[in-house]
Amino acid sequence: MQKYKGLSWLIGLTVIAGLSACAPDGDLESVMVFANVAVSKKSQCIAPTSSGATTETRGIGTMDLLVANHYWVFPMLYNGLTTTEGTVGKSAQEMSLNAHMISVRGAWITYDIAGLQGHWETGAETELPKQWVPTSGSVLPLTFGTIKLEAVPPPIARALDNDKAFDTLGSAGYLTVGITIEASLGDGSVIHTEPFYYPITVCRGCLVSYDVRPDECCDFLDAADFFPCFPGQDERYSCLTACWLVLYDRVDRYAQKMAVIEGHVSTLAANLDGITLPQDFLDRIAPLPDGAPPEEEPEAGGGG
Repeated sequence: MQKYKGLSWLIGLTVIAGLSACAPDGDLESVMVFANVAVSKKSQCIAPTSSGATTETRGIGTMDLLVANHYWVFPMLYNGLTTTEGTVGKSAQEMSLNAHMISVRGAWITYDIAGLQGHWETGAETELPKQWVPTSGSVLPLTFGTIKLEAVPPPIARALDNDKAFDTLGSAGYLTVGITIEASLGDGSVIHTEPFYYPITVCRGCLVSYDVRPDECCDFLDAADFFPCFPGQDERYSCLTACWLVLYDRVDRYAQKMAVIEGHVSTLAANLDGITLPQDFLDRIAPLPDGAPPEEEPEAGGGG
């Protein structure tokens, strides 16, 4: 992570551009994404409502497919449009609205990654189509603002999770997400930012930590002392948390994921029927009657 400094000269250039940067289709180059704001336990899992030169940012993300089913980003958005008063000589109080305040609608997101090998069962090519992801937020003229955006929604995360390239514990690749924010101005016109490209390390088990022996991770079925803001995203998490999440969600190949967590196998491609496994493990992964969830759901935040 890094501290974002030295923005003053960039801001100055942006303000000079002002409305002259308006393209024929209504896009404005002076509304832009500067960085992804870092949100973690250090920030109490809260993104600042406004951003600036001292805001802590994250240059690259990490998404652990062992438990993660999405990835959140917090774009630092700068509205470099001049104020209404500066444009027409009238104060905001003299007008019914501030035409240059931007109201975010959502984002178009593209995905680029090399080395995919296809679906683990069918072999079909893994497709990561362009997504429209809605969100909301407003940024006043000549100010920064932070919005919350699901950059990797569940359908994309599931496609990556099911790709054979990430079957083995420790496997990883780089996913680049291209984020184009769509917003509207006070007069109803729609604008778009230039794409903001954010790299994410996609991996299998790279963030899990072991406070106990692997074969004991699921014995306690209790929330770990440290529960990250977003399990499987950017921060390390306990194998105790991993057991909770995999057992409760019971997503694709959950039995193989449990076997990886407990150290019985090192790849999701392993055939569990050909391995001698402890009876307590077999009891844990047995299908639940009528699809009932586990007896207790883990509490977000754990004990810390």
